[in-house]
Amino acid sequence: MNAILKFHLLHLSRSKLLPLWILFSILTQYVVAKVVSSASIHIQGAEAILGVRETVAVLLYAQFFIGGLLALVFGVWVVPYFHEDSRAPLTFALPVSKWVFPLVYGLTFLGMLLLQAALGLGVLFFQGGSQFLASSEFPWQLFLSGQFTTAVALLVMVFLLSCFSFYVGKAATIILTSGLLFVLQLSGVVFKNGVGLDSLWRKVYLILPPFGEVLIDLGGKPFWEGVPLYHSGIWCVWLCLLVSLFRFRLGRF
Repeated sequence: MNAILKFHLLHLSRSKLLPLWILFSILTQYVVAKVVSSASIHIQGAEAILGVRETVAVLLYAQFFIGGLLALVFGVWVVPYFHEDSRAPLTFALPVSKWVFPLVYGLTFLGMLLLQAALGLGVLFFQGGSQFLASSEFPWQLFLSGQFTTAVALLVMVFLLSCFSFYVGKAATIILTSGLLFVLQLSGVVFKNGVGLDSLWRKVYLILPPFGEVLIDLGGKPFWEGVPLYHSGIWCVWLCLLVSLFRFRLGRF
């Protein structure tokens, strides 16, 4: 496992993905936090300044967007790289369990998301100082719950993209996944407004990965309460299914 992990990290370093992603993450999170912390809302002549909780909530959405772009690159190009074309026979020849490959990819991706969370805290520290993070008003529960939801949702996306990429190709994967996410997001909005709750599609929607409501979960209740708890279970089930499908695809080489 250590050899595969080192080889995978070497590939990431050679591709320049890690430094470029870190730079993009820092700049994006800094700009978002700067804009939100200095923004205000005017309602009927009254001015309301956005507080710490609102800043963290918007930062979570920005991190999900940045992580989504990383998941796209990971799922379509990085993960399938060692298992395609002339490199494919190495998957079968290496004397390691094929479960090691998805484990390494998953741990690497989680490590990058953990780095992104640390960069977010660093941005908040840079803008507000240590008293900002140490304040009793800082919503650590929201921040940590958002990190968990982001991690499981984007891990599902990585392995969904990688499985699609194996079976239908990279271009078709991007088109199909974009269409699927659009349909799920639109369905989530429709169902939230009480439309079509008794339809067959609603029943199917409830067992699909909850991409349609993940943005609501990020800024809502913690993942261990109510609807987010149900969604957490769905994420974990789909993650296990997709990792197993990925492992099955490797076994065909």
